[in-house]
Amino acid sequence: MTKPVDQHVRLLAARYIGKQAKGLSMRMSGVREVKDPECVHQSRVAARRLRAGLKTFGRHFPGHGAGKWDKTLQKFMQGLGPARDLDVQIAFVRERLDDLHQKTYRPGVQRLLLRLDQQRRSIQPAVIEAVDALAANGLVERMAVEAENACSKLRKRKATVKAPSVRTEASRQIARRVGKLLAIESCLAEPLAVERHHQMRIAAKRLRYTMEICKPVYHGGLKEPIRTVKEIQTLLGEVHDCDVWISLLETFREDEQRRTREYFDDDKPFNPLRPGIEYLLKDRRRSRQRRFEELRRLWVRLKEEGFWQRLTDVLESQKDSAVTKDKNADGG
Repeated sequence: MTKPVDQHVRLLAARYIGKQAKGLSMRMSGVREVKDPECVHQSRVAARRLRAGLKTFGRHFPGHGAGKWDKTLQKFMQGLGPARDLDVQIAFVRERLDDLHQKTYRPGVQRLLLRLDQQRRSIQPAVIEAVDALAANGLVERMAVEAENACSKLRKRKATVKAPSVRTEASRQIARRVGKLLAIESCLAEPLAVERHHQMRIAAKRLRYTMEICKPVYHGGLKEPIRTVKEIQTLLGEVHDCDVWISLLETFREDEQRRTREYFDDDKPFNPLRPGIEYLLKDRRRSRQRRFEELRRLWVRLKEEGFWQRLTDVLESQKDSAVTKDKNADGG
């Protein structure tokens, strides 16, 4: 049996979803141009936050197809994902080239930049197609309008995010995300557990987004936890970026050597490229090791300081307070 929709929780959801829908709508036009990579990034972030809101509070929009909304946004993000990855990689390689004084490294790094630029240009039509598809669908505008209408109606009914039921639901959602993150923490004892580290990064990101959605309920009580979880997410993200780089560079090395052999019928013309590729591989492997050790130290420190217990206490106190207020309101 479907639980009835709580009007106070729905107000929190509508406020958040409306804000993110407006933000995505504002940024979409800039994605068509390759000039500013930040537009792609900000559009994906806004879409990701929208999806986080739908996953957390989707059932509070009954009859409006939250599941379909989520699938449409997911398709849009998939269309922009490769472009964002390439934008970040191109920026990294250009920065390295600017600071690279070892001449023997430059040919390999320059060849990598050439290939990345070629790939980025080749996928821009797919990026434009993803933007056009979402714009033609009209989803973002509908979400913004429906959220605004919902907020207006709910305020007339005296709905408020300060209601006890909102604190109860917010605490439940955050506790669920904390549980999913802690359930995978054992992977930090395995430096080579690449896929599990990636899963932990996603769990940390989802926890952070859920806390940000629920932040208005806690009157500043989530400021430190959000900052800390963002730090965890950032380090996990840097570890993941290094893993992606290592895989990319190993594939790039093999592909360039194969191309050289097929074109020249000889491996020798590939030799000038090798030092730069090996330099980047070594650099990314070292960076991964450093970031992973930094992450493990942070995690151990947070456990020793009782960070997770403090967060649990905050959530439990809000739930207890909400239950008490509900009982008092019922005359119990």
